[in-house]
Amino acid sequence: MLSIKSIINFIKIVLCKHDDSKLKFIRNIGGDEMLIYYVKNGLAKSEWLCNHCGRVVHKNFRVGE
Repeated sequence: MLSIKSIINFIKIVLCKHDDSKLKFIRNIGGDEMLIYYVKNGLAKSEWLCNHCGRVVHKNFRVGE
């Protein structure tokens, strides 16, 4: 049986838009690893953590670019 907490977490993940104000930088990606995480506008170059839903988000730019 699903608990209320797990249902609320699922809803957060589904409805989260991963706004830039909610993201925390984790690391830059380089080399062949960029090919694994392909994003909408190109190869993923950095990993970010969404503070709202807790998911790891990949972006196609690096910090400082």
